[in-house]
Amino acid sequence: MRTKYTKEDLKKALKDKESWIAITFFEKVYTNVALWVANYTSLTPNTITFINFFIVISSALMFYMNNFIIGGILYLLFYILDGVDGTVARLKKISSKYGEFLDVAFDVLGVFFISISISWSLYEETKSIISFTLAVLFPYTSILDAFLGYLTREMNKKALSHSFSSNRYILVPLQSDFGLILFTLFGILNIKNPYFYFVVSLFYFAEIITSIILKVVMFRKK
Repeated sequence: MRTKYTKEDLKKALKDKESWIAITFFEKVYTNVALWVANYTSLTPNTITFINFFIVISSALMFYMNNFIIGGILYLLFYILDGVDGTVARLKKISSKYGEFLDVAFDVLGVFFISISISWSLYEETKSIISFTLAVLFPYTSILDAFLGYLTREMNKKALSHSFSSNRYILVPLQSDFGLILFTLFGILNIKNPYFYFVVSLFYFAEIITSIILKVVMFRKK
């Protein structure tokens, strides 16, 4: 007989710490989706991760084909579902290092392809050097940030829990979540002015550089 998970079980499966953007706008949605998936389907967390990777690749393809509205909607769907696999794993108590690595790896690749697709599409349309700069600079710094984050994840959790958090909220002033959500909204609103993306990317880049510096310092102290 299939185990029936409850709202109480769901509360216990929440992350100890999460970004304020995810908690404020998306957590209620993706946790309820996770509860439904756990109770009414046989999907494994890793299967959900693979499905979500297909969604983000489809989003990148839409951006590349200059269909920013569909690309933005698909990326928003990816962002929401990104919390489902981990929640299901914790809910069913089947978390694994392989699943964690897979989730991180696909997140990084997703951001990489989205950044390349948006930047290249804008460059093709505007021939702006700003767009070309975005395409060259931000995907690779995102990968470095995520890789260092994976290496220092336990130390990072402790640092955040002591320095930048209140209750479950991680209150980092500059968060990559914020930049990516704005990218998504620009896409849905069909905004194609590269300067909008460039301004948001400055904040995104500042967060990444700050994060990389902190993680390098933490990694050296390990």
